[in-house]
Order: sequence, then C-alpha cells, then structure tokens
Amino acid sequence: MNKKHISTKENILQTTIDLLNKQGLQNVTFRDVADALHISLGNITYYFHKWDNLMDVIFTDYCVKDVKELYLYFPTNIHEIAQYISRIYDLQIKYTFLFSNFYLFFNVFPRYNHLKEEFFIDRMNIMRLGFEHLAEQKYMYPPIEGHDYDLLTKNMWVFVANWYGFSRMFNDSPNSITKEEFFMSMYNISVFHLTEKGKFAIIESFDKLRKEGVFDK
Repeated sequence: MNKKHISTKENILQTTIDLLNKQGLQNVTFRDVADALHISLGNITYYFHKWDNLMDVIFTDYCVKDVKELYLYFPTNIHEIAQYISRIYDLQIKYTFLFSNFYLFFNVFPRYNHLKEEFFIDRMNIMRLGFEHLAEQKYMYPPIEGHDYDLLTKNMWVFVANWYGFSRMFNDSPNSITKEEFFMSMYNISVFHLTEKGKFAIIESFDKLRKEGVFDK
C-alpha cells in the first residue's frame, strides 16, 4: 500500500513538472494534472490539499535540491568545466518552467523570496572562488587590470538566468536550442579572462564531449 501511495505521489509531482515545462507556470491546474494522469481530483488532493502544497514540494524538494547538488562547488579542474556546463544545461531543460523566467516564478510565489540568497548568492560566491582558483593555476588572468571576477560572476548568472527564456522566445522550436550553443555562449562570456592555456584546455574538453556525443543529447 505504501509503495503504491509513494508511486502515485511521485507520478503527480513528475507529471506536474512536465506540464509546467510545456504549458507555462500560470497555465497548469489540478484538473490538468488529473486529466494527464487519468485520475480523479480527489486522488491528487489526497496528497496535496492545495496547489501551493504541490509547488512547495516541487520547488524545495526537487528544484532547490538539484540546484544545490549542481552548484555545491564550481569545478577547479578546468577540464571538468565543459561537463559542468553540460549539466547546467540539463538542469535548465529539466526545470524549464523555472529557468525560463526566474522573475515570474518569484513574483507568483513570493513566499520563496527568502530562498533567493541561498539559491543565487551562495552559488555565485562559490563560482567567484572557482575563478580565483583557476587564475592561480594560470588558466585565467589574475583579478587585476580589467579582469573583474565579481562582474564576470554576475554576467554568468544573468546569462544562466535568462538564456533559456530568451532562446525560446527567438526560436520557433525548443529543439533548435542546443547544448552546444549554450556552451559556446558561456565560453564567449569568459574568453576575455582566459589565458591561452585556459582557452586550449576548455576547447580541448569541449571537443572531447562533442566526440562523445554529449552535445547531441
């Protein structure tokens, strides 16, 4: 019995995420979820009395958990950065409804505003420290003479927070938004700060992932 209940609850959560990704944050209701699963509204409200209860679990137990796991550290080995960027892209696809418009999400659900610092600021600080470490290894220039890593970190996060939403707006099909395009955009943002050694290492890592078919997924 418990196993069945857990399975039903997980199906409701995953189906809701899928619908939010396809239809948008403000265009999904309990009825849509029930219809997609071919179950009654009562089966959903048994687990989630209100829509807010459902979104609480999706955001805190799914989105925040996955973001924390990804951004727990910024890779200090430059050869891991291409794979790291690939994982960022996958996370954006997994939670399109969130990454396509952060501003809308936090406006619709202002009760999550207290998580903004944990969701953004802490991760930005980790990225900033990662850039410093790469500079120490001479993959990036020292944070002097125009190489402002506070600004680079902010630019990276502005890009990550807006890229998918803008890409969908200017492309008729989400399938035309590619992981390779995402990687090259991030590379172009940071290339001014990369030494020749750093550029070579990242492009080498990128070519390795391309041969492995990572950017085709």
